[in-house]
Amino acid sequence: MKSKPLYNIADFAQYTPEELAEAFAFPSEPVTTPEEITAEEEFWAERRKQSENRTDAQKQFDRTCQLKYQSERS
Repeated sequence: MKSKPLYNIADFAQYTPEELAEAFAFPSEPVTTPEEITAEEEFWAERRKQSENRTDAQKQFDRTCQLKYQSERS
């Protein structure tokens, strides 16, 4: 029986270097427009809300994953 690949390899040859850079690179300019500032503030407010509403089990799982990651980096 043939196993499925875990991931598909994309054909990046169909994209220009500029398209690839835009898709995979982080912007170097800071957030400046009022819309961007508002969107960023809303994002972080929602993120804080989600973080505060985690259960004890979720917090313990997060700590365990953090410990595992740190031990693998050492």
